[in-house]
Amino acid sequence: MSSRRFSLLVALCCVSSGVHSVSAAPESPSPEEPIAVVDGVAVTRATLNQTLEGIYGQQLLPQLIDNQLLENALKGRGLTVSEDEVNAEMERLLSQDPSLESAIVQGGLRVVVIRNQVRRSLVSQKLLTSRIAEPTPAQLQAFFATYVGYYSTPAKNKLGILATSTKARADQMVAALKSNPNAFAKLVEEQKGKAAADQIAGQSNVGLPTFESPEEFAISRGIPPQLVATTIKALTTAKKGQTLPLVALMPTGPFVIIKVVDRQEAVKPALAQIKSQVETDYKLAQAAQAELKKSPMNQQTLPNTVKQVIESMSQPNPTTGEPGTRPSLRDVFTIMLRPATNSSLAYLRSHTSLVIPDPAYAPVAGQYRKQP
Repeated sequence: MSSRRFSLLVALCCVSSGVHSVSAAPESPSPEEPIAVVDGVAVTRATLNQTLEGIYGQQLLPQLIDNQLLENALKGRGLTVSEDEVNAEMERLLSQDPSLESAIVQGGLRVVVIRNQVRRSLVSQKLLTSRIAEPTPAQLQAFFATYVGYYSTPAKNKLGILATSTKARADQMVAALKSNPNAFAKLVEEQKGKAAADQIAGQSNVGLPTFESPEEFAISRGIPPQLVATTIKALTTAKKGQTLPLVALMPTGPFVIIKVVDRQEAVKPALAQIKSQVETDYKLAQAAQAELKKSPMNQQTLPNTVKQVIESMSQPNPTTGEPGTRPSLRDVFTIMLRPATNSSLAYLRSHTSLVIPDPAYAPVAGQYRKQP
């Protein structure tokens, strides 16, 4: 799982004995419950909590205060976030990346923390969209038509690749495949045998074990999508068994020939199936559009901005090389609305009546000085 996937918290909402419902409320463990036994002497949860509070208390208290400020502001507008809404969002996040199940850990208080993070995100979203009118059926249909691709499961392919650093060898392989379309596997073996002299050739394969979307073909290999735009477009409609034309990643190479070894067709949901999700995204889009208009230098349309954010987040991590991940439309709007979220919270912080009775936490009050 990419370290840049930001909605990722839900990876932790199940127990090791099997996947549990994200709606299951974990039981609060006893403070005197032993979490370790050292030579017969128990280390209790209370001891751990006291230690954590001593180290991180002043960092965590502002987060708890901010959560309450946001909840109070939402309540002041006659709105709340229900447990059903939290459950639905956690399910959405989990379904967004099924591989998260491999990261599942023991539940308990971890689930409480995760649900609180999800809840805070939903509260912030409702605050930012509380004054946006409900979309008419026509508005919702138009919005869905614009962004339907982001709700669809894209077509995915298992790809075999012939790679070489020289145009001469690339032309030889093209000719061999034209003469015998079934020669792909044999050519892969030949290329692997050339790996010592041509590292690019050694990257040839008869087919990776995983399916990948057309965009993932480029992103997962660190190839700028604009260099293979024609190939990405071709992979969208390619057929199983099809071999695509030779591609030069740069004018002087490397050169690749791609074969669609297997294919899963795209799945597009009907609006009625995800109406609630689309309604929420519509409101977030209106709020994001308002943020764009605040910058007179920004001439980008909302759809183009969404596309740019997705392309940026989908790039491999420049430090670790870890593949990026394609965010959902909801995630993109959340990122675009971060400045508005921060501004809203800054206002609430400076207009609250805060009392901190514990002298140990008195310095925290300085972050919440009420404006006259």
